[in-house]
Amino acid sequence: MKRFAFVVFVSVLGFGGFELAMAQSEASPRNLSVILERTQPLGHPRLSHPLLWILLISGQLDFLGNSEAASVLNQLEDRGIGSTADWHSSDYERSLAEGLRIGEL
Repeated sequence: MKRFAFVVFVSVLGFGGFELAMAQSEASPRNLSVILERTQPLGHPRLSHPLLWILLISGQLDFLGNSEAASVLNQLEDRGIGSTADWHSSDYERSLAEGLRIGEL
């Protein structure tokens, strides 16, 4: 059986109005906070169900230290939500380093 990754675009209004639409530099950990506050851990094991990908939190772990980022990743996983690292072609080394850091956590 083939597996497909689904990308879900969450309405900005669905998670607290324009809180998530703020400039990334201003809202970095706030986007994560809003998602974690307004969602709950799954009531059952996720098993092989795909993760929910919320693009508004992509790259948000860049602003957190390793222990805090690991904690957030665990909380997101408990909710069935995945996280991604941003890729900036103009800053290949930094993008690669951040992606590897998040992958290791």
